[in-house]
Amino acid sequence: MRCSALATVLLAGCAWASQPASPEALYKTAVRHEKRGNLEQARQNLLWLTSYYAESPLAIRARDEIGAIYLFEDGQARLRDGRYGSATVTFRTVAQVYPESPLARQAEAAGRSAERMEEQAGGPIVRALTFRNTGPVRASEILDRFQEREVGLAVDQTYHPEEVDQARQLIAQLMAEKGVPNADVRVELHAAPNNRVRIEFIVR
Repeated sequence: MRCSALATVLLAGCAWASQPASPEALYKTAVRHEKRGNLEQARQNLLWLTSYYAESPLAIRARDEIGAIYLFEDGQARLRDGRYGSATVTFRTVAQVYPESPLARQAEAAGRSAERMEEQAGGPIVRALTFRNTGPVRASEILDRFQEREVGLAVDQTYHPEEVDQARQLIAQLMAEKGVPNADVRVELHAAPNNRVRIEFIVR
């Protein structure tokens, strides 16, 4: 009898596992996990939702939320590695791209924390980024390329010489893509009050 009862329980468990909760229940469970910081469990519930209920309107929100989780985790990894500037940018991106996400507020707080850590790490803060003689390449394209290639150079972030050099090389690459090969990109630094610096990229 005991064996028979155990088999019945196991079969019931398998049947339940093959029939996940409703889309609404899965999404709410994922949100609860996110608020508690259990991102892996949240992601698993969202993946179940997108797999079993692909036609549900909540599936689209679930896919967006999975993207928010991955981006938030990327910010956490950058923070652990001491890349405070790029961590700040990543957390801000979570809040801006996924404002409806339960992680949006956490991302804003984490971004402020990363910014404070960067200030404590020392070094001047970037006050402004300007670009001269870039011809067919717009400033917005340059900034987008910085973000794509994970160059942490940005306004209100700590100045790091290695990031400026990476940025200079990326601008030269963009110029070449636009038909201006071998562009000579120079950098000029201008001190500003309150331990800040203006960075100007000039194509000659």
